[in-house]
Order: sequence, then C-alpha cells, then structure tokens
Amino acid sequence: MKTPTTILVATDFSEAADHAVDYAVGLAQAFAAKLFVVNAIPISITGIPEIGLAITNSMMESIVRTNQEQIDKLVARYPQGTFKTIMNTGDPREVIINTGVQVGADLLVVGTHGRRGLSRALVGSVAETVVRHAHCPVLVIR
Repeated sequence: MKTPTTILVATDFSEAADHAVDYAVGLAQAFAAKLFVVNAIPISITGIPEIGLAITNSMMESIVRTNQEQIDKLVARYPQGTFKTIMNTGDPREVIINTGVQVGADLLVVGTHGRRGLSRALVGSVAETVVRHAHCPVLVIR
C-alpha cells in the first residue's frame, strides 16, 4: 500500500463532512501529507434567462459569501497551515473528482450522510459517485 502524500477532503459543512475533515486532518498529520479541503457550490440556472440569470447571480454571490464564512470558521478550528482550501462551483461529484486530479491527490476523503430509500434516490450519493469515478482511493467516513 502506498502512503498518501496529498489528500483531498470534501466539505459541505455538514456534520458528516466535519467528521471527514477531522479524519483527514489526522491522516495528513500521521503521514506528513499535504491536505486540501474542497467545497463545491452547485450551480443551477433556471427560469427566464434574463431574469433567472440575474436572480442566480445575486443568489450565487450570497452563497459564495456564506460558504466563504463557513470555510473561514473551518480553518479557524485548526492550527494555521493545516490545510489549503479550495472553493469551486459545479456539480459536487465532478468538483471533488476534478479537484483531486488538479492537486495530485492520492487519497480522497468524503463524508456520507448515510441516506437510504427515497431520500437517496432523489438526492443521489455524492460519495458513491466519487468512489465509482475517482482516479485514486477514496475513504468514506460515516
């Protein structure tokens, strides 16, 4: 087994993601690995293009501000320099996988909400998609 040198952990600021970040921080420290934390902001433009886009831009600005505040709070929980943060827009599944490739991650860490049944069918499983399509091993934390 290869020891990871670069780890990417995803966060949506949920309790499951917090557990994944804590675990990834411990792994990075144990292996002296670089650690990146990625937050994906989903984008969806709907409605009348002129109005929908204006509403979406306003909403996106608010979402980006809120997510940046959440990232700042997350960073404040750990010693300075513990990890680098990345915030990208797009489908979280694609953002996590693509960011992993971009940073050269040799381990991805994701949290799971453990949804089942209709909830899982409607929302889908980001963790499952990442496991299926990642270029490297994925550690799923429940």
